[in-house]
Amino acid sequence: MSWNYRVIRHKQWEDNIVGGTLDRHDPYFFNIHEVYYDNQGYPKSWSMDPHPPGGCTLKELQDEVQKMASAWEKPVLEESLDGQTLVEVEDLRCENGLNPHRKGLTSSDPC
Repeated sequence: MSWNYRVIRHKQWEDNIVGGTLDRHDPYFFNIHEVYYDNQGYPKSWSMDPHPPGGCTLKELQDEVQKMASAWEKPVLEESLDGQTLVEVEDLRCENGLNPHRKGLTSSDPC
C-alpha cells in the first residue's frame, strides 16, 4: 500500500474543527492529511487528523515539509457524502493557479 500527503477540504462544523476556529463566512477549511492507496491507486483510507510537520533534526523537518508541499500539485480531496471514500473537489475555484475544476473519483477512476 502506498501513501502520500493530500489536501483535504472539510466542511466546517463546530464539533470537527481541528487546530482552527469556525469561520461562519466560509463553509470549508483545508488541511494536509496522509492518504493511503490500494494496489490500483485508489484512495483507500486517510488519517483522521491533519498531519503536522516534524522531525528529529532540522533536515528531517525540511524533508517532511517538502513532501507535504507536493500535496499542492494534486487535486484537492474531500470525503464523499457517505464518508466512506475520498472524491476530488469539483467546485473549487482556481485560486493562485491551483486546482481548477476537478472531476470526482469513483471506484473505476484511478487516482
